Amino acid sequence: MRVFIALNIPPEIKKKLLKCQEEIKGLFDYDPVKWVKGDCIHITLAFLGTLRERDVESLKEDLRKIRKEPFEVFLNKITYVPPERRKAKMIWVKGESKELETLQKEIEKVLIASNYLNYLPDERGFTPHITLGRVRKWDLQRLSTSQIPILEEEINLSFKAESFELMESKLKKGGPEYKIVSSFSLK
Repeated sequence: MRVFIALNIPPEIKKKLLKCQEEIKGLFDYDPVKWVKGDCIHITLAFLGTLRERDVESLKEDLRKIRKEPFEVFLNKITYVPPERRKAKMIWVKGESKELETLQKEIEKVLIASNYLNYLPDERGFTPHITLGRVRKWDLQRLSTSQIPILEEEINLSFKAESFELMESKLKKGGPEYKIVSSFSLK
């Protein structure tokens, strides 16, 4: 089972982010971006890869031990990553929340302490973000710099995080499909 841990986004925020996607698409004469589908929009807290069924069960037990209160997540900027237009690989919505960073660290501690995982934290650290799209490098290179819109859009969205989820990812021809394996309440 291919799994990751995520903070799912409320439907009303997903709807607003899909509207942002449409607005950004309209800025390009030729769209070099593979856009994330609405039902796949989330904040990844940890990617684990392929796990055995028994390890998934152990992981669920370990994640249930995490205790946190619900908290606010702020989404404040849409940007290319990396920020240089010609070298962009993704379009992100950047977020911020000290509580989210604390939750991610607590999840990471659980993963590192497990006897059944060989989890290694990302060397770059955790940057709260939502991926809106992945830039197809070949298509981007076909555009002149003037055809690539400047993208440093400030947004002002927020939502209350009330749970985090263990998700299964199935790679399909039309893009990944995600399913909640288990949800962990923040209360």
